[in-house]
Amino acid sequence: MLNTGSLCHGGIMVNYTCNAACRHCLYSCSPTRNSGYITDETAKNICQLLRKGGCQSVHIGGGEPFLDFEGLLMMIRQLNRYDIKLEYIETNAYWAERPENYKEIHEKLKCLLDEGVNALCISIDPYHAEFIPYGAPLSLAKYCEKTGMDYFLWRGESLSILSRFDPQKKHSRQDMENLLHHDYICRTARQFSITFGGRAVNIEREFGVLLPAENFNEQTSLCRNLLSTNHFHVDKILLIIISTIL
Repeated sequence: MLNTGSLCHGGIMVNYTCNAACRHCLYSCSPTRNSGYITDETAKNICQLLRKGGCQSVHIGGGEPFLDFEGLLMMIRQLNRYDIKLEYIETNAYWAERPENYKEIHEKLKCLLDEGVNALCISIDPYHAEFIPYGAPLSLAKYCEKTGMDYFLWRGESLSILSRFDPQKKHSRQDMENLLHHDYICRTARQFSITFGGRAVNIEREFGVLLPAENFNEQTSLCRNLLSTNHFHVDKILLIIISTIL
């Protein structure tokens, strides 16, 4: 059964719209998903739920949270109001792609620092590189260093692979297969222990081995993960579900 004693570490999904449609995305985010952003009322209700469930720290994810900067600031302020620690904000760094936007990038980072934000989680991997030149995450990392914002490159170990490509360009599956290996998609998934949910199911469908449903039961790691509250993501829908449990 679901352990309802306490919600541990989790994330708040502020949107499902993204400028990318990465093949490993757990939530199938893309430019064609609903363009809505979390509302003030939903943000407030989520914060109340988190406090009730004993959760004291979260991260903000999406979608791409920076697609609505004012909405992002609203979410941060709600967390501050309820004294919930914000560990980091996830981003694919698309907004740091153009060097000429330095002033706007700098202002956003300073604004976040003023709101008490301490760190960014910057995505960088072969899947993201199909949609965002991997030079953008590296540029954002430099801007963070200049302004005093902490950061970490999520899957920074993939730089040894990406360094073979032009950092200022997007690279298609064909580009990467030509330079890396025909099954780089599968290799990347195994290397990074990708969870096969959302769009990532397509990776398993293409490269994996089908097993009968009887192979899965409540003792498998898959089922244990589904029932765990050690890590969770909450949005408007899950807010309603969890509210009926706590």
